[in-house]
Amino acid sequence: MTKTDTEGLPSFWEAVSGGRAEARRRRLERRDRLMARVYVLLAALLVVVGLTVICTPPLNQWLNDGRLTASARAAQAGAAVRTDSDTALRAAEAYNRRLAAQQVQIGEVVRADGSRDADFKDDTEYQSLLRSDATGTMGVLSVPAIGVELPIRHGTGPDVLDDGLGHVHGTSLPVGGKSTRTVISGHTNMEGRTLFTRLDELKRGQTFTVSTYGRVLHYRIVDIRVTSPSDTEALRIRPGRDLATLLTCTDTGNTRRLLVTGERYAPAADEAAQTDMRAARDGALACGGAVALAGLAVARRDRERLCRHTADVFRPGERRS
Repeated sequence: MTKTDTEGLPSFWEAVSGGRAEARRRRLERRDRLMARVYVLLAALLVVVGLTVICTPPLNQWLNDGRLTASARAAQAGAAVRTDSDTALRAAEAYNRRLAAQQVQIGEVVRADGSRDADFKDDTEYQSLLRSDATGTMGVLSVPAIGVELPIRHGTGPDVLDDGLGHVHGTSLPVGGKSTRTVISGHTNMEGRTLFTRLDELKRGQTFTVSTYGRVLHYRIVDIRVTSPSDTEALRIRPGRDLATLLTCTDTGNTRRLLVTGERYAPAADEAAQTDMRAARDGALACGGAVALAGLAVARRDRERLCRHTADVFRPGERRS
């Protein structure tokens, strides 16, 4: 090879160092591509975590609200077809007449040792009245203006108010009638549940219903006020009037009570018919939903069982006897 032939070629050391530089450049490029992918994955992970943190509370609240609404509709549908409805309603009316004659204690009782009783589980008569299911559901409150449809249970203890609405002991049972005032209590701003959070949005003239053992009571809001927790006078029966009061906490630190009171009225024929149709539809939907959930549970159980035994039982080409 002549000198002229080698003039354009790199020397040995140039070739070696150039090869090393090229290899290093390629390594750096691979590292950069890998790091870029890692950064993209980290960014995507952070987005997923952020969306989970943001979306989980409202999703959990939506699911819990749906569960409570389904429970209320199922209880309402079940109570409406009970054969002992008339007997149960008459017993509740008799209880209310005695209460109207002498209304003493309203709400929880403070015992001598300082503990509080809001469940009134020892009051066997009270606990036995309007008990339409194992959880003690006595009725269903529906407030269309704020999207509330919740079960009403006996007492206002934590177990009741954490999962629905409570009937305030010492007030009329929710069956209506002259000289009655039923008081229904619910939490506000409870994590994972709406309950009475939107109660402060209601206005005079708006309506709500209480359904008990197939009897639907229509109330129109006539009074909205904020009182102290000790003001039980605002919850007492008014002679000759048929009232229902919705109660929840309000103000900073929940130091006050919001009372929304409705007076019973006779709905127009079309309004009553719409209520009945809605109740029938909701009851059917609740029953259908319960059946669907049960079916999904069975299907999931069977699928898990089949997956465990797929290799032995369902090999392609084999016949089952």
